[in-house]
Amino acid sequence: MIGHGAQRVGGDKDLVALWEAEENKWWTNEDYYTLPQSLASTDLPTLESYEKGLDGRDGVTDGLWFGHTLEELQEATVRPGTPAFVRFTGDAAVNMLRDEDIGTDDVTDFMWVEMKAPDFGGHAWNMENSEVGDVLYETDRQLARFKRTLDEKVGEGNYVIAVSADHGQQPIPETYGGWRINTGEFERDIQSRFGDVVEKITTVDIFIDEDSLETEGVSMDDIASFIGTYTIGENIPEGAPGSDLVPTGRLDETLFAGAVPTEYLQSLSPESIDSFGPGDYPEGDLTVGDS
Repeated sequence: MIGHGAQRVGGDKDLVALWEAEENKWWTNEDYYTLPQSLASTDLPTLESYEKGLDGRDGVTDGLWFGHTLEELQEATVRPGTPAFVRFTGDAAVNMLRDEDIGTDDVTDFMWVEMKAPDFGGHAWNMENSEVGDVLYETDRQLARFKRTLDEKVGEGNYVIAVSADHGQQPIPETYGGWRINTGEFERDIQSRFGDVVEKITTVDIFIDEDSLETEGVSMDDIASFIGTYTIGENIPEGAPGSDLVPTGRLDETLFAGAVPTEYLQSLSPESIDSFGPGDYPEGDLTVGDS
């Protein structure tokens, strides 16, 4: 989103500030970008004061924020995920808006602010927990602050604010009776059944090597059928610690609601989709009602 700066011929060293978590400071790649003057010196004491102020936001003044100590919240992998850092990021954005030549002439300026804390906080505590709720609350406050600053500097009606997200999050599986998929075992089971057909399995995708499918004499329908009937019991590695604690009644549950090849999905028309009727999973109903 920030572009390539001066990396390409004719490019400018655009203003860019990134957070260096290990060194706790704003920085930029000075070969291609320029660090805003207002962030040349990182005001770490202010961030620390915001972090100390987290105590009490959970309704209890006990030196903790939702049970987390100040030391825990200042760890490099956690610090960018708190409401304190949201406010600190807000300071940085507002200082840039006020100090730089943004919105001062007839040429449209583009400013991108990544409010990364909900992502960090989501990974640390999950969307179901109060920590993330507080992070989102502070994020909303800072968005309102950006608008007030733009109103003051550029004038209401003379700018556009676009708010977007590159992805969402799902609840912790156990919250709703879900099952954590062991992707390593899943991949081994597919390979054991069909040969070396898997390129990669991530937390959300299965990438199949089409050349290997042809070599092994396997179709995507074959793999889809296997996945669609794959059970929790099959996904537990033999001898895995704690496997004896899994309720017997869950072992035969299918791990996925279903699996269909891409070609099949592409072949469906709106009419054929409607003909299926309502599904078994209301949360998967993405149809739009009549306006």
